[in-house]
Amino acid sequence: MEHRSAFIILLVDILLGITNVLRGGSFWTAFCTSLILTPVVGIFVVAWPKSKKGALPESTPTQAGRSNSRNRGRSLGKCEFCNTKCFFLFYFHRSCRQVYDRNRPGVIDSLVAAAKAEDCKSLKTGIESRAKDALLDGDHFRDAVLEALKRAIHDVLSDNLLSSEEERRLKSFLTEFSITQADAPEQYLQIVKGGILRDLTEGKVPTRVNVDGSLPFNLQRGEKLIWLFEKVDLIEEHRHTHYEGRSAGLSIRIAKGVYYRTSAFRGHPVQTTAMEVSDRGFLGVTNKHIYFAGSAKSFRVALNHIVRFQSFDDGVGITKDTASAKLIVFRTGDGWFTNNLLQNLNQIETKSEPQSDAA
Repeated sequence: MEHRSAFIILLVDILLGITNVLRGGSFWTAFCTSLILTPVVGIFVVAWPKSKKGALPESTPTQAGRSNSRNRGRSLGKCEFCNTKCFFLFYFHRSCRQVYDRNRPGVIDSLVAAAKAEDCKSLKTGIESRAKDALLDGDHFRDAVLEALKRAIHDVLSDNLLSSEEERRLKSFLTEFSITQADAPEQYLQIVKGGILRDLTEGKVPTRVNVDGSLPFNLQRGEKLIWLFEKVDLIEEHRHTHYEGRSAGLSIRIAKGVYYRTSAFRGHPVQTTAMEVSDRGFLGVTNKHIYFAGSAKSFRVALNHIVRFQSFDDGVGITKDTASAKLIVFRTGDGWFTNNLLQNLNQIETKSEPQSDAA
């Protein structure tokens, strides 16, 4: 934005000077005119409200307490990195920006290592000092911490399993650098999901989810809610019928320009099936059932009545143990977690069932 503003101001300045000379004015007149109008044009360009396409994001609940844009604390003529005066048409010194760009990757690497380290607290002071020398301060440092957290979680989940020690280290990193759930909602969810899957692989029923308010469905006695998905698409098999064939007949002339046609249609029905969205709503997963509650449909499926799971990139499909069962797909947006959640739950439910004695 700073380069675009400077270019617009310079272009207007040149055009004003050329216009004045072509109209017969002197060089000094053109110079004085530019000297007066340049600050006016600069203020107009900077203060002009942005269009929706380039507008800054508005505040959201997940960003409460944080500056929504780094530009909010920036001002022309003041370097955003060293906080001293710079050229009045720019936001930073070029040398400061070079120091920032050169050292930022190293600071992020140090933050990633701290997130996976045994003692994050002992590394914090050194990292903050290095970040200060690299001109990463304020929102710049905050952005680097969030990027490092994202990378660290990706690394620890590369084996599809979050150990208890890895979870402890990540939580310590969140605490030391004062990262709240509002700052990094997606990363918090990843940590909780990883912990839930680890509990299930260890044969434990997780109790990490608390829902504010009432659930859209009634749980049975002894059931525990493990996860609640929102805005889930229910996709089912729909059958459509149409007829294909031909018609045959005879046209009989009754009068001039008037004809009567006798015809018959001979055809046969053709049926086609397609997977289509039937409803959208909540998908609740407990230690006993899968619950779906939408605007048009609501139902419950026992985990021990599911004979097949089918994994998709953005959801999971199930097939019940009935003779006329059809594939039911739940599009949750996170197929990996949904599929692993249900399959591990099903194994726990199967192990808990009483085994019948062999005849």
